[in-house]
Amino acid sequence: MKQLPDIATSAAFWASIGTLWSAAGAWFTYVGAAKASRRQTHEGVLNLLAGIETELELVGAWASGKEGDLGYMKCDDLTELTGKHPDWFNPSRLIFTFDVPTLNALTSSPYVRFLTPIIPPVVRLNQSIRRFFDYLATYNAFVASDPDTYQRLVRTLSEKTPMSPKEATYANFVFGMNRKIHQELIGGADCTDVTCLYKAFRSARTAISEFTTGFHAEPLPRWYWILHAAAFALFAIGLWEVLRWFDLWPH
Repeated sequence: MKQLPDIATSAAFWASIGTLWSAAGAWFTYVGAAKASRRQTHEGVLNLLAGIETELELVGAWASGKEGDLGYMKCDDLTELTGKHPDWFNPSRLIFTFDVPTLNALTSSPYVRFLTPIIPPVVRLNQSIRRFFDYLATYNAFVASDPDTYQRLVRTLSEKTPMSPKEATYANFVFGMNRKIHQELIGGADCTDVTCLYKAFRSARTAISEFTTGFHAEPLPRWYWILHAAAFALFAIGLWEVLRWFDLWPH
């Protein structure tokens, strides 16, 4: 029968084994937490992108977002333009606004450092939407500034009777503001302003689509494998010493 060592020797031995295995266990616990953190970040970014894509569908209704849609193309011929858009004279024509909270808050997101490639086009789209809304507020204020002329003009357009000079002036202002809203702020395929809603929307949609396709969970650094090997070695050394302690491994 093997003679048991003294208490001090036993205590020192098991303390050393505990130290080896604690160090290995601490490293693997850290790695597990790091993997969980990266997985959580990956899911958080994907959820954020899903919210952005949902809001882009909403913006697309105003930005002529369907594939192949040319938007509001430039037209300098007023006769052709008024014939194509007679509703632009009508002050009762409503243009509704919309909310895009996820797009607006993107730069303050805790995941912003992972979204660097899409930040510039999204910021440009937010600028385009804000400019559109600001001018729309000006348009609505002008339309509501003269209720009497507004009501008379709506009735005149409905009955298709001749406009009075005041109604014609008012209607021409309404038409001019609608023209700016649609041909400049929204724009179309021939728009040269990258901040028009048509171009900014497509730029953001393309950038987000490409980013989402190539986005993957951040892998652990390669140098972690060095510490993996060290942790395995510490565990193996401890196990080997325990086997030798109980005479289960030849000396």
